[in-house]
Amino acid sequence: MPTIGLDKVYYAKITEDTNGKESYGIPIHLARATEAEISLETYDAEHYSDDSAAFIINDFKKATITLGIDEITKLAAVDLFGTIKDDNGVLISAGEDKSNPVALGFRSKRADGNYEYNWLYRVVFKNPGTSYKTKGDSIEFTTPSLEGTITVRNKVDSNGKHVWRAKAIENDEETSASIINNWFNAVYEGGKDVTLSALTIGNLPLKPSFSSNTISYELTTSDESNVITAAPSDPLATVIIKVNGTTHTSGTEATWNSGANTVSIVVTNGTSTKSYTLKVTKE
Repeated sequence: MPTIGLDKVYYAKITEDTNGKESYGIPIHLARATEAEISLETYDAEHYSDDSAAFIINDFKKATITLGIDEITKLAAVDLFGTIKDDNGVLISAGEDKSNPVALGFRSKRADGNYEYNWLYRVVFKNPGTSYKTKGDSIEFTTPSLEGTITVRNKVDSNGKHVWRAKAIENDEETSASIINNWFNAVYEGGKDVTLSALTIGNLPLKPSFSSNTISYELTTSDESNVITAAPSDPLATVIIKVNGTTHTSGTEATWNSGANTVSIVVTNGTSTKSYTLKVTKE
């Protein structure tokens, strides 16, 4: 299906454990996009027997992306290219700067009116050059173009494969609306949606503020009890709440002990699970 647009370009910082396995931060809007082009490189080989091709190998090697954007923000320069921002807000580039791998997400409108959503799991962008041009008789815009190398993840998925891309189509009958609605809230890592769409403890402010991708919170209360509400993003998911180890029903009041209280919330959807925790201190 032809595409006729490009927008909502996000990146997510990558943190690696001692084995190099990736985990992703909360996606950050990168810039307004003008164009994107992805080119694949593969390992190709053919084995012939009895005068015909018996085996054909076509394995993913890497891919490159050229991304046209309107500008590179200070935050993006720091996160993507290792540029230093000093105390005066000035960006300082050095020979020792090293680009950091990130996940890249974007969407493109298709000719049928639906959007195609993408996450590229591991991209390293080159620090781009800059083009300046004096104003002539007509206005000519110069905008930055990012060039990046796309590789597979170090971490294998549930099928034991090193993946490099995830793609979903809006209004696909096999893809739930919650997957599309939360596409840029967290990097899609497979499985069913096990995030919360809302989490409240009475009218008390959570620290930090609620985000479906943030799993740990704390708060302080002087109340004897507060209503706990935890709503899953996918209506088909189940939510189990425990207050100090005792099962609790969403939408009902929990009574606090003096001092520290622990609230655990586990969201289950098929074989996928996600756990949230809250530390509630009653003064």
